[in-house]
Amino acid sequence: MDIVVVITIIASLFLVIGGAEPLAARLRLPFSVMLAVIGMMIGAGAIFFLRTDLTDALNPVAEAILGLPIRS
Repeated sequence: MDIVVVITIIASLFLVIGGAEPLAARLRLPFSVMLAVIGMMIGAGAIFFLRTDLTDALNPVAEAILGLPIRS
């Protein structure tokens, strides 16, 4: 995976994390719950855009997100 793609995805995730904290406070949810929900939405969206026949425009983005070397 190209280093530019990895850095772009990580920077985008930092922006999402930065926006999740005020959203969690506004919805009166714990921050960890908000991060879990956003993470599930990112994963589900990536799988949906990769598997759907509606559009192929977001396939490279979905493949980059799903191809991140993250282990448990």
